[in-house]
Amino acid sequence: MSRMARITTPSDGTATERLECWRDAVSRNLAPLDVLPRECSDFHASLHAARFGQVLMSLITAEPHSIARTRRHIGSDAPDFVPGADVSAGHVEDGGA
Repeated sequence: MSRMARITTPSDGTATERLECWRDAVSRNLAPLDVLPRECSDFHASLHAARFGQVLMSLITAEPHSIARTRRHIGSDAPDFVPGADVSAGHVEDGGA
């Protein structure tokens, strides 16, 4: 098992700046995607991940937001990415493809 450092949005700046920071962190550490704001005036999020062989497990704690992973994000050199979710609070909605 190898661990990644915990990534947390900064406590300063605007909610828009923190959302952009989150978009960048998730795209670099998990998979390229868009992060879309919801009605939240004070966005904060954190990601803690560990790798078990070929599997990357991530614990994400975040204010409500949406993500989009489109064909534009998926290139021929992109690693395999199979999302799964176990939500302990809130919910996950799959917009389908």
